[in-house]
Amino acid sequence: MIRQLYDISCIAASSMRSMCSSSTRQPERSWSTEYTARLARRLLSASLTQSDDWLRQRMELLVVPAPVLSKVRFEKKQLAGVPVLRCFPKISTNGESEKAAGRIVYIHGGGYVVGSSKSYRNTLASLAHASNAEVVALDYRLAPENPYPAALEDCRAVLLAMLDEAAKRPLFMAGDSAGAALCLATLQGAEPSARDAVSGCVLISPWVAPGDVSLLVPDQEADDIVSAEVLGRWAKSASARDTAQALSGLFDFRQHRFEHLPPIYVQSGGTEIMAPQIAALVEKLRDHGAKVEHRVYPGQFHVFQTLAPLVREAEVAIHDIAAWIKLAVNSAGEGQDIAKGAGG
Repeated sequence: MIRQLYDISCIAASSMRSMCSSSTRQPERSWSTEYTARLARRLLSASLTQSDDWLRQRMELLVVPAPVLSKVRFEKKQLAGVPVLRCFPKISTNGESEKAAGRIVYIHGGGYVVGSSKSYRNTLASLAHASNAEVVALDYRLAPENPYPAALEDCRAVLLAMLDEAAKRPLFMAGDSAGAALCLATLQGAEPSARDAVSGCVLISPWVAPGDVSLLVPDQEADDIVSAEVLGRWAKSASARDTAQALSGLFDFRQHRFEHLPPIYVQSGGTEIMAPQIAALVEKLRDHGAKVEHRVYPGQFHVFQTLAPLVREAEVAIHDIAAWIKLAVNSAGEGQDIAKGAGG
């Protein structure tokens, strides 16, 4: 623990020195957002010479408790043999029970290699509180100890378990980066009836062409937190193959024809290096008949939504997601086009 704290302290100090020497940033970013971006970028860069477990341990130390945690309650469970963390909105301030209006299966990102429901508690709490929904985050098996498709198998098992629950509340899926790709892969592998039972899907900065540098923007690495090198490292670890072969092992949107998908809401940052593949995914989904809304946040980096409270702009994006989900819940059974919801 001492070594982990020392490493984080050094990276934090280096990031602060860079802010003092050059605080130039995207005009849409607050000072704290730019600092957080530089810290995350330095941490991921440092991980290239370390083990995957090195990064997992240090990422856990970066979680800053947010005030919204007091507005929800957590419950650890197992669904279909997969550990999950369920997050519920608490009783409202007027003393009336706020029964969750919907359910969200949340799949965290981290290149299939890092991340956990614990490190996403702030994101889960913000999403549950803002959307008045129960959020279920699963701790799928991570690579390289459990190469892909182990993560996908866990996601499919949890989705089916949630669909089998007696609850009649609308069910949504959501995920960021590799987690967003797992959302699509899970839906693709499900029976049409299961896909029809999902009311909507939220994709945050989906990483859907792993290892393919032709769908990245290297010139934006200075403003993003991930790099082509980091993504290549994760693709190799996730598939237990070399980077070239990883393309045929992980989920790649270009290899699929999308059918019977629920309405989809995509969010991405204006300066992230994955911009080309996200735009191409949105275009393909629309070409295949899916109802898709895409919101780009100028000046923001990859999965900035997951780094509140340090990233103040994350709150706006989470509330946009919640508004889209609430509209979907309210529109259920009314035949309305929910893909024209909030945020666009």
